[in-house]
Amino acid sequence: MYKVCKTQQSINRQRAIELSFLALLSTRHYEDISVCDICDAAQIPRKAFYRYFENKDGILQGLILHTLQGYQEYATMATSSKRTIKNELERFFNFWITEPRKTMLNALIKSDLIDTMLKFNKGLPLSDFISVQKFFPDEDSYTARQILNFTITGLMSIMIDWFKSGYKETPLEMATLACRLIEQPLFKNLELIKNEIFIWKSIHII
Repeated sequence: MYKVCKTQQSINRQRAIELSFLALLSTRHYEDISVCDICDAAQIPRKAFYRYFENKDGILQGLILHTLQGYQEYATMATSSKRTIKNELERFFNFWITEPRKTMLNALIKSDLIDTMLKFNKGLPLSDFISVQKFFPDEDSYTARQILNFTITGLMSIMIDWFKSGYKETPLEMATLACRLIEQPLFKNLELIKNEIFIWKSIHII
């Protein structure tokens, strides 16, 4: 685990150690990096490392979670007076191809740690960053939270697939795609699909 810092000075030092770790992770596999390697890269004594992190897994957790939490600050920096779903989503995709997130994603992919990031993302308390009920005023709190969980997890999966394939589409093109998923029914002809499934089952029963 990483340790929660209370002063800005401690927060800055913790982030600096995380970035030193990220520099190592971008050139070496996670399993080949030791706490001593991290301390050497950050130019700190070993005891200083343990002021901020319990172990190597703790610094990985800190790097990922602080990056995910950093999106909230990034998202609020929008200068446009008219904030639409599309331009918010464009900012989301831009965030992940801007340094140091781009380097982090590359490093996590090389060390097979993308699933770790998705797990941490799923575990983030959305209520700390988003007024869930504001987006779904007609839903009860549990349903609203699950809808938002489904949407955010889907967006993260799309972003990672886009990144892995070399982000050939622009952030705006990805935002347009994401809008289609959010604003329109996933299955426009659901009744037709249901009928086809029923017919298929009937044939196999016969």
